This record gives sequence, structure tokens and C-alpha cells, in this order.
Amino acid sequence: MKFFLVISAIITISTSSLFSQDRSKINQWWKKYSLSSNDIEKIELLIENIGYAYEDFNPDSAILIYELAVDICNKNIEKLMPSNEKWGLFQSYKAIAIRYQGIVNRYLGNYDKSLELYNESAKIYLTLLPNCNIYNGCLDYKQSLAGCYNNIGVVYKSQGAYDKAAEYLIKSMYVFKEMINSNDSITSTNGKYGFAGCCNNIGLLYTQQGLYEKAEYYLKQSLKVRDSLKDRFGIAQCYNNIGEVHLNRLYLKINDEQKKEEFETSLQYFNKAIEIYKELSEDKKNIQDNYYARRGITDCLGNIGVLYKESQHFYEAIEMYKQSLIIRNEIGDKQGISSEYCNLGLLYLSLVDQNPNDSIAKFMAKGCAEKAFQFADEIGAIEEKKMLYESWLSLI
Repeated sequence: MKFFLVISAIITISTSSLFSQDRSKINQWWKKYSLSSNDIEKIELLIENIGYAYEDFNPDSAILIYELAVDICNKNIEKLMPSNEKWGLFQSYKAIAIRYQGIVNRYLGNYDKSLELYNESAKIYLTLLPNCNIYNGCLDYKQSLAGCYNNIGVVYKSQGAYDKAAEYLIKSMYVFKEMINSNDSITSTNGKYGFAGCCNNIGLLYTQQGLYEKAEYYLKQSLKVRDSLKDRFGIAQCYNNIGEVHLNRLYLKINDEQKKEEFETSLQYFNKAIEIYKELSEDKKNIQDNYYARRGITDCLGNIGVLYKESQHFYEAIEMYKQSLIIRNEIGDKQGISSEYCNLGLLYLSLVDQNPNDSIAKFMAKGCAEKAFQFADEIGAIEEKKMLYESWLSLI
């Protein structure tokens, strides 16, 4: 069966790859940094503004910027006693900068280095927590520790170490669960968001392992909390992920009645997600939310395409992929465009498998493969390019 795609001196660092508006902001931040004599202000500029801005455009430079923040923290930590409130403040900034280095390294695929940095950050928070009242940071430290555990779990998932991934994601979930019981409303709310996110990640992990009952349990736990928060994006995400659970279950069913039940349940969840994403996409004022809502629609349409394809409804699947492709073109999602062309090409190949004399399907398969290869080449998607090359060979 063919594979279908189911849808993180430094001051002179070059900013040539940035948009002019971003470059202007970064220049302003560097100027403010160079004029400042306050180390706390410098650290905040490095980790909250400058480093973050570089993550997408120049991740290697972002790592160096976060390292500079760590150096400034260490310089101050050496001068202070642990009983001093500022000692705790600089330690917490150091932990943040190290964790951010971990995030960038994960983005670059440096998983072992990423784990090392996340664990180093978590160790600092564990050191701070026993005396957190001195530093007025108990709640922040707990939330950040939970974030480190979640990050570690996600890396282990990427490495295929599923037991370790589950261990850390569950540890993160329990820390957030403690926060929910706080008398402070902000802390409780942050705990709910964190708890829901962890449950979602655990659900995705179990889905990947084929443990579908466990996956659905955690995804529905996430859905319940997100529903109480009126988190529309989160609710839509859960609906889509639960839909994927039932889509995967479809492969395991033997009789037609069971397959039909899983098909209808999966389709229902995907459509519920699309309905919410469409409502959210109507907000034209918030450009970022509009983008992610429309991208959410495309992911759901793509999943419905897979659902139809696996149920042998090939032309309905083609229609779903085409609808998704239109939106992905509108929002400039090159990776998504490549994936949809790839899905369409492979789907047309399925039609060719059914009827080797179907010249139209063969022509469309070649055209989609060429388009998909073009976009995959632009974004450097090696695995997709390899799969497309193999698809081409089957048409020769």
C-alpha cells in the first residue's frame, strides 16, 4: 500500500535573510542592548526579543545569543549568595536561556544535545524549588519545570523512545495538574492549559504506538479541559486528533460494519474540527490566528482525503486534496503544497493501478509528482523527494 501523508563579536551577525521590518526591530534591540548597563535588561532583550527573533531565520545565531545570556547570568551568580533573591532571579533566567537553546537544537535535529540542555534547565528549577519562597518564583518554577519535562518527552518521541517519552509527558502532566488546584486563578488557568497540552501530546504518542484506546482517553481529557477554557483552537485540534485515532482504527477492522462505523466517526470529528476552524478563520483582524485556522482546515481536509482513499472513494479523496491545495496556496504553505501534490499524485497512481490504461490518471499523476517535487526541492524535503522519485519510476 502506498504511503499517504497524514497531516520548532555576535552583534555583527548578518540579518540579510530577515524582512526589513524584522531587521529594523533587531537593530533597535541590539542598540538598546549595547547602551544598557543593567544586566537584567540585557538578559531579557537577549532571550525575549533578539534570540527569539533569530530562531526562525538563523537558528545557529539564536543559540549563540542564548549562550551570551547564560554567560551574563553566570557572571552575576558568581557574585551572589544563594540567600540573595537576585541569585534565584539570575538562575531562573539561566534556566530559560538553556531551555531555549534546547528548543532550537531540537528544531535543528540535534536531539541528544537538546535532551542535555532540557535536563540541565530542569535541574536548575529543581534546585530552586525548595527555597522558591525566597526568590518569589514558586509558581513560575513549577510551570517551567513542567515545560522542560514536556520538551524532553517530545524529543524522546521523535527518537522513537516511546516509554521514556510517556514517562516525561506524564511527569509534566502531573506538575500541571498540581497547578490547577492553586488558589491563584492565573496559576490555575495556566495549569489547565498545560495539562490539556500534555494530554494532547500523550494522546498523539499513543496514537503513533497504535494504542488507540489510551490515545482516545487522553485526547478526550484534553478536549474536556479545553472545552472548559473555551479554547476554540485547542478544541478543534482535539477533534482532528481524535478523528485520526478512528482513521487509524479503520485499518484494523475486519468486517464492513465496523469499518463503516469507524469511517463515520472519523469523518464526524474531522468535520467538527473544520467547522470551528472556519469560524476562527473569519477573524480577518488577527492575521496569525487567521493563518493557523486556515491551516487547520487544510490538515482536516487532507485527513478526510486519506479517509476517503482508504475507503476506496478515490474521487471524493481527490476533491478533498484539491480543496486543501487551494487554501495552502492562498496561505503560502509550501511544505503543505508539496504534501498535497504528493497525495494527489499517489492517489492518481492508485487509479492507474486499478486501470493501467487510464491515460488521464497517469498524466495527472506525473503532473502532480512534478509539482510536488518542485516544492519539496524548494524547502529541502528529502524524504518526500525520495518518495516522489520512486513514484516517477513506477510510471516509466
